[in-house]
This record gives sequence, structure tokens and C-alpha cells, in this order.
Amino acid sequence: MTSSENIRSLILPALGTLGVGFVTFVSIGDLGAARQKYGVKAPATEIAADASEEDKQAWKRAYRQYMNLIEWTTISQPIFWVSALVTKEAYGVNSKPFKAATYASVIWPIARLGYGKAYQKSAGARGPYFTISALSVFTALIVGTVSAVKIAKQEFSKK
Repeated sequence: MTSSENIRSLILPALGTLGVGFVTFVSIGDLGAARQKYGVKAPATEIAADASEEDKQAWKRAYRQYMNLIEWTTISQPIFWVSALVTKEAYGVNSKPFKAATYASVIWPIARLGYGKAYQKSAGARGPYFTISALSVFTALIVGTVSAVKIAKQEFSKK
């Protein structure tokens, strides 16, 4: 496989990672707008004690949508890339496992964008987006783990 073919075969995880960059900037912008709206000056993370309960809840949701994105990004990105690489090796680029792992990496930032926007409106509204994003990570994790075990078994059986 040439270098160009190798890059092309990994375009979906690359687009997913670039999508995460886009979603992160949107989330930062949303958090900045919430800071301004609710008077939470950086580096503070708490709204004034005398704010209305509605404003306190809205601020917490804006802050948590950003923190949840950061938390899940650190979990998901290595999983997506490692899963794509080991699944490519274990099953090939035309296999269903490879497609599952790589499509999951593109679905995740789309679901996380929806999650962040929905969460800022209502904590309950984020549920469907969370489910989609979590399932995409778990899909890649399972496919990647099975692929890595397959490769490891092949490698260790040679000895």
C-alpha cells in the first residue's frame, strides 16, 4: 500500500479528529458566551451566589457541556485511532469491522455537537446525543480490542 493509499484509508478517523477540533471551538465559544451572559470571569468556574437558580443551572449546563467534551475527547480520540489502525491490519480496509471503527470516529463529533447544544437547553435533552456518542466509542473500543487480540494471537503463535 502506498503512502497515499494509506492516508486515504484513514480519512474517516482524520475527518473525525478534525470534526472534534471544530466542535471544541464551538464549545469554547458557547462557554465564553455563557461566561459573559452570567458574569463568570475567567478563571472562575462558579457563578455568583446571588444569581437566580435558573441562571445557576444554565451556567452549570454550559460549563459541564464543555468539560464533558474535554473528558470524552481524551477517551475517544486514542480509541478511534488505535482501533482504525489495528482493525485495518487485522481485517483490511474493506471489512465490516474496519468500516464500523472508522465510521464511529466520524459519528462521534456530530453527536457531541448535538449533545453540547442540547445540554445547554436542558440536561434531559442531551440523552439521545450521549447515547449515540457513547455507542460510537464503545463500538470502536470493542472492534479495536477484538482486532488487537487477533493480531496478538497471530504474533504469539509464531513463537
